[in-house]
Amino acid sequence: MALRTGKIKSWHVTAIAVALWAALSVTWSMVLIYGAFERVMHARLTARAQQLSAVIATSGVFPTTGPASSANLNVLINNYVLRDAVESTRRLDPNLSYAMVWTDAGTIVAHSQTEAITLTLDAEKWPALPPGTPTRIRTLHGVGRPHSAAETDILDVTVPLMLRGQTIGYISTGYKKSWYDGQFWTTQSQLVFVALFFTGGGALLIAFVMTWGQSRLQHSRRELEQTLRARTSLLTERGMLASVLAHEVRSPLTALRFNLHSLRTLITAPVKRDTDADRQLTLTDRCEREIRRLDQMLNDFLQRTQVVHEATPSPVNRVVGEALEFLRPALERGHIRIITHFDESNPHVAVNADELRQVVLNLAANAQDAMPAPKGGTLALSTLVEAQHVTLIIRDSGVGIPPALHERIFEPFFTTKQNGSGLGLALVRRVVSGAGGTVFCESQPGQGTTFRIVLPRADSSAPVPAGMPVAPRTSAFEPAQTSDEASPEVVIDHTAADSKPPAQT
Repeated sequence: MALRTGKIKSWHVTAIAVALWAALSVTWSMVLIYGAFERVMHARLTARAQQLSAVIATSGVFPTTGPASSANLNVLINNYVLRDAVESTRRLDPNLSYAMVWTDAGTIVAHSQTEAITLTLDAEKWPALPPGTPTRIRTLHGVGRPHSAAETDILDVTVPLMLRGQTIGYISTGYKKSWYDGQFWTTQSQLVFVALFFTGGGALLIAFVMTWGQSRLQHSRRELEQTLRARTSLLTERGMLASVLAHEVRSPLTALRFNLHSLRTLITAPVKRDTDADRQLTLTDRCEREIRRLDQMLNDFLQRTQVVHEATPSPVNRVVGEALEFLRPALERGHIRIITHFDESNPHVAVNADELRQVVLNLAANAQDAMPAPKGGTLALSTLVEAQHVTLIIRDSGVGIPPALHERIFEPFFTTKQNGSGLGLALVRRVVSGAGGTVFCESQPGQGTTFRIVLPRADSSAPVPAGMPVAPRTSAFEPAQTSDEASPEVVIDHTAADSKPPAQT
């Protein structure tokens, strides 16, 4: 599971730690419990062997006087004596399987194999106990009697056979290992349960501590990531503000330069016409108005205000006409013909006039870039009232935009121009969306580009749906037929042409 994602999650580490703890705890507990069990059982079996030794020593077969010796042990003790002693001992311990008496030389003098067990009775398996060793416990291998071919392991317990304080031989008692092991699982089950209980409790405690630690670590990491993201976002925002400021200032400055150039041409003309003075005043007013707008824009950026300000109803026709007149010198110099058709109802939209003007300037500047000189082209603008909305249509006869890029062109910093900033259309969408409107792009490579901006009317509170369909038109400036006057035909040519400014309403 961790290999699938390429990462090891926190709960994987916790699960592995808990599993290791449980395995180690159970293993260690079983070792301790089994060790304690062996000590108890060995003491018990040793006591039984010593008891059998005492029974034999007091059975009356040994002389009551004289030194104790193993010389006549094989004469004094026989199988019958041993069996009698075993039977008396078995009353206390019915699990006793056999008993043997043998000398320190390993010679077996008597044996009582009462169970279906046969042992190899050779001296090599019955060596004397080393000096100072009070008892010996070992596991031997037994073979079943002829009527039972089963093999079994025997736990053999050897103790000295004492007579008047002296060792005269050895006695061994045997128990089935299966019985011995069964005692562990039956008598020690409660201890095993307790061990498992504490093991499980320890595992749960470890899981809780590790989970809590992982949670705290992840919380601290998230806080650090949020702090880093906030700092990165602040730096990005500052960089974007600088880019936006540069982009927003560049277009008006370009238009100002062309207007000032036209003004200088009028002033330095050798022959003055009567209309030159009015033309100079008009150009001066435009430059002054644009300078004030740039000053306001700089103040807005310094105060880090939003792009979309409090909406003030603006007359669409007049704002679009002012923007076009401001750009006219630059467009004419680029051999771009301007065609306009405005709705006669003089619609107003709930967008700040400066912001709407900036939208038109950005779209017109993009259109100018799409129709480079000397070939130039045609820029057509029209307004159309539709129900509770006003549609502003801006079409150019430029190179067009591939359909795959129609959505991406509105992303900040995305541009198809070599020296573009990628902010113009992003600001257009931001202004339009902030006013509750929608902007659509219709374009094919080599067939020009049409932008439709649908804005709510100032006297309507209904927002424009994001996916509002717009009926297709054969012309970018095709108006609603509100009168008998036919719509003007768009003629695309490549010559600079003077066009009169739209009527100011």
